[in-house]
Amino acid sequence: MEFQLLFALISASLLFLYTIKKHLSNSKGAQFRPKLPPGPRKVPVIGNLLQLRGALPHHSLRALAGIYGPVMHLQLGEISAVIISSAEAAKEVMKTHDIAFSNRPELLASRILFYNCTGIISANYGDYWRMLRKICLSELLSAKRVQSFGFIREEEVGQLIRSVSLSGKSAINMTEKFFSMTNTIVSRAAFGHKCKHQQDFIQMMKEISTLASGFMFPDIFPSLKFLHPISNAKAALEKIHKRLDGILENIINEHRADRSTGKVAEEDLVDVLLKLQESSDLEVPITTENIKAIILPLCHVEERMALLRFREGFEILKTASHRPSAYPKILSWKLQGDGSADCCSWEGVYCDQQTGHVDGLDLSSSFLYGSIDSESSLFSLSYLRSLNLADNHFNYSLIPSKIASLSRLSYLNLSSSVFSGQIPSEILKLSNLTSLDLSFNVDFSSQENLLKLETHDLRSLAGNLTHLRELNLSMVNISSAIPDSLTSLLFLSALGLRKCGLYGEIPIGIFLLPDLRILDVGKNRKLRGHVPEIVDSSLKLEELRLDYTDISGKLPDSIMKLKSLRILDINYCLFSGFIPATISNMTTLTTLDLSRNYISGKVPSLASMSQLSYLSLAHNNFTGKISTSFANLTSLTHLDLGNNKFSGIVPSWFMNLTHLTHLDLSYNTLQGSVPTSLSQIENLEYLNLFHANLSGIVEVDIFLRLKKLTHLKLSQNYFSVVENNQTNITLPQFKYLALSGCKIKKFPHFLRFQDELEDLFLDSNQIEGLIPEWIWNKSRGSMDSIWLGGNQLTGFDNNPAVLPWTRLRLLDLEDNMMQGSLPVPPASTLTYFASDNRMTGEISPLICNAKSLILLQLSYNNLVGEIPSCLGNFSNDLMILNLKANNFRGVIPEMSPKLKKKVSNLITFVDLSSNKFAGNIPDSIGSFSDLQSLNLSNNFLSGSIPKFTENLTALESFDISRNNLTGKIPPQLAGLGFLAYFDVSFNRLTGPIPQGKQFDLFQNDSYKGNMALCGPPLSKKCGKQAPLSPPLISQEDDDSNSFLNVVGVIIASIGFGSGLIGGIIYGDKLATKCYMYITIRFLSKYMK
Repeated sequence: MEFQLLFALISASLLFLYTIKKHLSNSKGAQFRPKLPPGPRKVPVIGNLLQLRGALPHHSLRALAGIYGPVMHLQLGEISAVIISSAEAAKEVMKTHDIAFSNRPELLASRILFYNCTGIISANYGDYWRMLRKICLSELLSAKRVQSFGFIREEEVGQLIRSVSLSGKSAINMTEKFFSMTNTIVSRAAFGHKCKHQQDFIQMMKEISTLASGFMFPDIFPSLKFLHPISNAKAALEKIHKRLDGILENIINEHRADRSTGKVAEEDLVDVLLKLQESSDLEVPITTENIKAIILPLCHVEERMALLRFREGFEILKTASHRPSAYPKILSWKLQGDGSADCCSWEGVYCDQQTGHVDGLDLSSSFLYGSIDSESSLFSLSYLRSLNLADNHFNYSLIPSKIASLSRLSYLNLSSSVFSGQIPSEILKLSNLTSLDLSFNVDFSSQENLLKLETHDLRSLAGNLTHLRELNLSMVNISSAIPDSLTSLLFLSALGLRKCGLYGEIPIGIFLLPDLRILDVGKNRKLRGHVPEIVDSSLKLEELRLDYTDISGKLPDSIMKLKSLRILDINYCLFSGFIPATISNMTTLTTLDLSRNYISGKVPSLASMSQLSYLSLAHNNFTGKISTSFANLTSLTHLDLGNNKFSGIVPSWFMNLTHLTHLDLSYNTLQGSVPTSLSQIENLEYLNLFHANLSGIVEVDIFLRLKKLTHLKLSQNYFSVVENNQTNITLPQFKYLALSGCKIKKFPHFLRFQDELEDLFLDSNQIEGLIPEWIWNKSRGSMDSIWLGGNQLTGFDNNPAVLPWTRLRLLDLEDNMMQGSLPVPPASTLTYFASDNRMTGEISPLICNAKSLILLQLSYNNLVGEIPSCLGNFSNDLMILNLKANNFRGVIPEMSPKLKKKVSNLITFVDLSSNKFAGNIPDSIGSFSDLQSLNLSNNFLSGSIPKFTENLTALESFDISRNNLTGKIPPQLAGLGFLAYFDVSFNRLTGPIPQGKQFDLFQNDSYKGNMALCGPPLSKKCGKQAPLSPPLISQEDDDSNSFLNVVGVIIASIGFGSGLIGGIIYGDKLATKCYMYITIRFLSKYMK
């Protein structure tokens, strides 16, 4: 006891003296101290060693890098270390400063075991290292040499199989047997078949693997030589080295003897090295000790072959990866003598420096395309600790249950790689995992989740994977509540459960996990709960993403205690109340997104948030003037205040936000005009002042000075937009330009210089005359939509046969004074508005080239002739057809749908009313089961009401009034459960009116003018009364007088239908607005 106390006192005294000595040395040399990167606070004597405690120091390093950046300084005892942890920084080190960083650290184990660091792995960069590399490429690991060892592999594998088969029902330690087999293969390849020292060598390699891992006291305190004996590491290493050296010496001597007598039949690696030693061709001669060092840590042959077999299962496909940094790593995996024979030098392959085993595989973003199954050679790499296959395309493979055989894994990343199906429960057996990422395995076409995790597996996860620090299951279909068991993962630093179909209450404990830095549960629409009061100010949360959930309540004042929070995203939730004033204390915030909630009141001062770069308060109920505190947010790049109740003028201090690229003030009640100071926000790319209540006169030249501006939205204000017609070759190139309702009187001159426009809105202005020829020569290959409706345009200057925009999908010419023939849209067109004009003549057959039309609206013109038969062939895509109030004649063409896919939630609308169509209602209409509105009124149709109408189960509105139809109303129509409007008035129908369900809603007006109809709601009872002819209705006697009645019936009946058509599908301007809504809704879902 007295001896132990004395020893402790002596040790403490020595450490104290050492600390004083180091302090004095540091003080004297302070002026010469180099400038070091940032890093964590250093503890006296030991530096940052405590922060690397535990079995997985590399995970601690990654966590520290998240705080201090990709270039970080650590003090490991006496050793000053710079840690590089990003691809960009590593590239800088390896390319620009490669010489300065080229040497290996001289660790005690490498110095003793590998003959003063002269092995392949431990040698310092220089002539000797280059010579070793040359030997490896040309001799030791050439394709011919490796293939010559094939019989060794076959024999040893066969021996293993025989050993297992003879064991019967006895328990077998397969790990031990595989370790023995692989080391035997290496030993035989290096020393030959009859090496009597083989078993001793294999046993010694096991001891080295255990002893040489981790830091040793002499490595981190090299100057404290008087304390090195305490570690006992040096003595243990020297003892094993002495035994190993004796074995290697005997092996080399035996090979020398065989060579001198000519007994060498098949050369092994030792023979090759001895031959090179005897030659005079080497720049740096190699000694016997060099040979001993070289033959120790080589890549294991069976692991190299497993990697090559894995490579053969894939093709390189550039579309298989999506990151810009992607490149085909496996192209470096070769056996030719070009520098790639040692698998530890291959791209993405990492080996243990002591054992040579492959313990890391990073093939992320490698353009891999193919499948993985349980037979994959990947699962023979049993020493793997890290596996990253992210951002590839594994062709909807199931994750093999054999993944459990990689029991050493601590890091597993299979994200964004098109795996599908059930996640195997065997993955829960990987008890060493600290990081698991299975996120974003989605179908690229449908964006649907491909992976599924059973609820009980999610609950079991916390109990099995207790070491987890990172868990990302985003876009895995879980469809359950978040289990409380996840709150027991106390070391969790990142949790991603985005778009998993989660529902129910989010456990409060999730927010309060002590080490949690990232929490993302966004896009789980049915997830409820609230943000709890934050009591512990030591919480480390940096990213909190709750967007697109039903999480509600108020943001607590105590949220300011999250002092490390950088990202707060509660977009599209159910939060209410006010923004807490304490939010101003969250000075680390870089992203604040509170949009699409029910938050109200005035915005508190945010002046202290100097790091804020993204701020969105859109779609709330904020009031008052735009806060002057925003003027201090000079790091802002994105500011969205749209859809609120802000008042006052547009502040001139926006010009101070020089980094701003996105500014949205739309849908507010601002006053005054647009300040010219906006032209000084030089980096602005997106400006939205739509419907902002602004007035005055605005010179468009203000915005033409913003050279980076691509999106400009000025529509629906009270100002007039004018220009000075100044030609400038450095004008911004707009992609989206919205000038609707800006009182523009002619086509803006600057449009002549726009070659990249995608969307152009000039509707609802005062532009007169012809559409100039130059406008369709601009942006020919990029224009997606052009809106010219609601002007006083009379036609196209030099009208082309077909409008020449090659990518146009929407064309709006309605509500003008367009004369002449109907302009033919490009073949790419999906939506065409041309109603309310004065166009005449027949529809050109060239319109048949627009085979993908979704909406065609030509109502209220003077078009004549028959409908081109090709319109019937558009029925696969055509959703809305409106030819109302023209002079079309002939029969309605047959429409035969060839349904290739089911498109749901889309309105299907057909209006051919007020024309001169004759003949029967075509039978093919009965094939359209999604049809919701059919109007054939005010024509000359004859025959009976077809019975097929009973198939139109989605029908909400059916109008065949003012025709010459005869026969009875099919009683099957009473089964149309959504029918909200029905009009058969002024025909020659006979017999009883069907009763029940929707027909109980319809009044007399639906049946008037049919003298032979009887039964409720008519007062006439059914009997043998002779039918009377209905009065003749002229073409001019339109149904516009009954429009209000129609709308009233539909509004009254809206509860009985789907509600998509109710109250908005009929009329003139009202219908136009409806179609615009439908189109935008459809385009956003169907095309984008």
